[in-house]
Amino acid sequence: MKLELKAVKHSEWASQETNCYQATIYLEGKPFASVQNEGFGGPTSIYRDHRFKGDMKAWNYKKERVNKYLQMNFEDVWDFEEAIVSWSDKALVDWLIMKDLRNAMKRKILFKKADGKLYEAKATIEAIRSQYPDAQILNDMQTQEAFRIFSMA
Repeated sequence: MKLELKAVKHSEWASQETNCYQATIYLEGKPFASVQNEGFGGPTSIYRDHRFKGDMKAWNYKKERVNKYLQMNFEDVWDFEEAIVSWSDKALVDWLIMKDLRNAMKRKILFKKADGKLYEAKATIEAIRSQYPDAQILNDMQTQEAFRIFSMA
């Protein structure tokens, strides 16, 4: 089952106790649900996306299937009824981290030295490699591997 969070709109300034955002959840490449959180500490709300093909009964059936799938396949999900909401909140955090990673890599070279810490420098990849031969250079990695290292820092 392929779930994706797309059309993300996040407001840093309006996020108080929770992330203020709205987004669309795509199921198997098609719009499925809209999610939003006001940012005041309340729960994330989920609604049927207006582009979903099918009636409310079909949407509820698919939502139940998605919740069961998430309950069985992701450790972060603890509440069966709200599995899709928990997933969307985590997907938003991952989206924000990826956004930060891409912005940081546009400006500087990011690398992890043998001490396990993440560093950044305004230099070339070759210069970093020659100075720190054992360094892992995030700008020169597959995106998912760079994300994994960056998100742990």
